[in-house]
Amino acid sequence: ISVARLETDVISEPLILSEASQPELYALWKPPNCSAASEEIRNPAARSEEPLALRNWLQEHFGHRAIVHDESVTYGMVHRLDRFTSGVLLWAPCYQGLYEARLQFAARRVQKEYLCLAQGVVKDVPLLIKARIAEGSSELGATRSYISPI
Repeated sequence: ISVARLETDVISEPLILSEASQPELYALWKPPNCSAASEEIRNPAARSEEPLALRNWLQEHFGHRAIVHDESVTYGMVHRLDRFTSGVLLWAPCYQGLYEARLQFAARRVQKEYLCLAQGVVKDVPLLIKARIAEGSSELGATRSYISPI
């Protein structure tokens, strides 16, 4: 699939972009409005079979893999993207790949770039924000990201 197609077409379901050089890691395209979070860990009422939950798509396409049924490891998702954010998401079809990839994230050996596309008129001069992102917990226990003061 081409980047141009991802940028111009409305892709309504996840796609496999590539298998990494190792079969322990896949790059998936997560469309907007597709939940990559494991909400039922924090909120049992969210355990619905929501059609746009990435875990459902993974179970449908990779149901033979034990990891896609294991919510304790977020179904093999290496990281997450906000529900209304589209982009590349890494998924590991096995526990070894998941732990190796998460170790790379924890050691800060993974670099990510974010690009925001907006429709309409931007009144101010475009601004580049180059800062570290930190995480903290909200009053409800949800993890939130913010710009780190350090």
